Amino acid sequence: MALNASWAHGSAIVVESPEATAFIAHRGQGTELGFNPGKASWLHAPVPTPVMVGGRRAKIIRAFLCFNIPQPDNEIRAVHIFDGGNRIFAWNDLHIGGNHLTIGSKNTFELPNPVAVATGISITFLFQAAIGFDTNIGPQKLAFVTYGADFDV
Repeated sequence: MALNASWAHGSAIVVESPEATAFIAHRGQGTELGFNPGKASWLHAPVPTPVMVGGRRAKIIRAFLCFNIPQPDNEIRAVHIFDGGNRIFAWNDLHIGGNHLTIGSKNTFELPNPVAVATGISITFLFQAAIGFDTNIGPQKLAFVTYGADFDV
């Protein structure tokens, strides 16, 4: 097994429901998003994908998301891995908040078995903003810095 790590800058993410946000700012350090209280959206992070290496299909082993959610009660609720239009694995019922700017157990998503890649990989994740029951809260922030995946090539 030869390992290939492929990463992309956080400024490449796409928000599925931009109407759920107060702002989206692509910057040198990544993308900063401000979500309207109580709103949610899927975000899509396309991974540069080595589909064929040396005449052999690459297999995705794990994926990584590096981000910071500075305010309490905001969280990533799900992470799905797609190969083209096919979902190849899903982690649901997650409750990940806080600072995850470096690789750790909360932001590493290991597939149970490596999966051969057919076209291109996307890491898709669901962000849920806090509601703010008794207070008037402003935009709920997500700073998305980088993401990537490890492949067996």
